[in-house]
Amino acid sequence: MAENTNFQVADGINCAILSNLTLMETYQNILELDKSGYIDVEPSDLESSLGDIRYAVMASAIGKMPNRLSDAMDTISETTSSICRSSSWYEHGKLSEKLIIFKVLCSRDSKYPITADELSYIYKYISDLPDKVEVKWSVGDDPSLGEKVKLIFLTCF
Repeated sequence: MAENTNFQVADGINCAILSNLTLMETYQNILELDKSGYIDVEPSDLESSLGDIRYAVMASAIGKMPNRLSDAMDTISETTSSICRSSSWYEHGKLSEKLIIFKVLCSRDSKYPITADELSYIYKYISDLPDKVEVKWSVGDDPSLGEKVKLIFLTCF
């Protein structure tokens, strides 16, 4: 069951978030999106992009070898589609994607670093989106993941 959570994303701007996560997991994932990593989204760019957002769907997934990133992306895709279909926002026509933010987390010390082939699963998803959808992404370090990867996904409307 999706949980509806309200967050203040910028000065005086609130955003309702539907998530398959607990409130604490949602909060931690929002903080994780802003942490520095190998490839980052500029905090000021992120804040300005979120400025007019009123609705969002957040999900995260952990993928294990051998298809860790493609499995995580498939889980995210299924979860966000399910959440959107079950949402009253969807019924009222409010869900028209404007912005997608995602972060890939992996261990810097992994014997199996993220490869371009793995990232191609995310690229395929992005390439199927309408041109009007803005995409921001980053890659960060999480030593606790070992050989796994974590994908955090925030779709904004």
